[in-house]
Amino acid sequence: MPLFQKAPATPEEMDRHRPLDLSPEEVSELDEGAWYARAYRGDETPQLTVRAIVMGAALGFVLAFTNLYLGLKIGWHIGVAITACLLSFAIWGSFVRLGVARTPMTILENNCMQSTASAAGFSTGSTMVSAIPALLMLSASAERPGGEHLPWPVLAAWTFFLGPGAWSRCGPTPRARPSRP
Repeated sequence: MPLFQKAPATPEEMDRHRPLDLSPEEVSELDEGAWYARAYRGDETPQLTVRAIVMGAALGFVLAFTNLYLGLKIGWHIGVAITACLLSFAIWGSFVRLGVARTPMTILENNCMQSTASAAGFSTGSTMVSAIPALLMLSASAERPGGEHLPWPVLAAWTFFLGPGAWSRCGPTPRARPSRP
């Protein structure tokens, strides 16, 4: 399987990757053989596509700055995963209606996009909003009341190298049968 999969380009391809017509209760009642026959889509269902990564990176870039602003202004950071899903659904739906994109993103593509966006968005929330200000406060002393300020290239490198570490965990995952309650 290649690293990036081909996104569905036609309505027929999109129909093969639509959600099942089974309720969660029906899926939980299936035995393993029936689950593979009726629910499992196989490895051909696209998940890690270029359009999912590009959309996730773009939304993560914007949401990282909103996260940073809110975190430094009010001390909280937002959960970018759900925000990215909602924005991606709206933006990609607009692309389809305008004719820029031929098909909507599949569920697994949206999952990959959300993982990419949250990796970028949360890298600022957990570092720039909490760790770096704490370091600044801990380094303040009577001789240096302003504390030790890190140069911006160090902060940029710190944030940049945290992103790929989180992103590397969001690649294609083996599909597993949902656990029974």
